[in-house]
Amino acid sequence: MNPLLKKARPVWDKAEEFGLWKVVLAVAALMTTLYYALPPTPTSKPVLYNGIGAMAVGMVLVGVHRHGAKPREPYMWFAAGLGSFLTADVLYYAITLIT
Repeated sequence: MNPLLKKARPVWDKAEEFGLWKVVLAVAALMTTLYYALPPTPTSKPVLYNGIGAMAVGMVLVGVHRHGAKPREPYMWFAAGLGSFLTADVLYYAITLIT
């Protein structure tokens, strides 16, 4: 194999070496801690809560892509359900902020 191609590995391979799941878990734990530690403001709680939800959707899609799940459809439906829940939450919080 060409040594230059060997050095230019995909981002996913580098993340796998580092442990992408560890980073995501640490970020989610930090966001959860901030959710309970910060005073309730109209924007802090929705941003943190929906940020965790967005991470869940993203990680399902990343997991399907990285591990090549077969069949993919159940995982895509699961990600779509999480995305639907996230969209409803974002809209609810947006309407609450507007009114």
